[in-house]
Amino acid sequence: MPDLQPNPTGAGYFNAVSYGGTDIFFEIASNVSGNTPIGTLVEVNNYTGPGTTNPPVVATVKPSSTTADSKVVGVVTGGYEATTGAASIPPGAVAKIATFGVAQVLCDATTTAGFPLIQSAATAGAAKCTTSGAAPTNGQGIGVALQAVTISSGTALVWALLKPM
Repeated sequence: MPDLQPNPTGAGYFNAVSYGGTDIFFEIASNVSGNTPIGTLVEVNNYTGPGTTNPPVVATVKPSSTTADSKVVGVVTGGYEATTGAASIPPGAVAKIATFGVAQVLCDATTTAGFPLIQSAATAGAAKCTTSGAAPTNGQGIGVALQAVTISSGTALVWALLKPM
């Protein structure tokens, strides 16, 4: 239970990175350069199937590209890291990925509460709000920003409702 934090309202505990959703587990691709931080949007690598090796080849994920597509599977919220409470997952390790529910998402531009989130065109693995809250292209929406955060440079974790759109 190390990833659970006391609820500031005094009503039990919650996961500081995500809660109330659906999680899946994927291996971070071994060719990813450096660790994948918590909050990173990840997409499935191209996959040709399990092959004939033993053990079989498994599908892996990597930080989402800066080209909008429909391969994003969710947001890294944890994993089987060597150090409890690590802030990132190394290549080749298994990551816990939130696909639905409330989670913190790495964003690289100012967010507006209630606006849809899509892949950033500037930073791999980050999200941004759509322009003027416009609906995302079918299959490319990640969810909805739940908080307004001003980001003048770099990235920040923003609470969001993850739901494929």
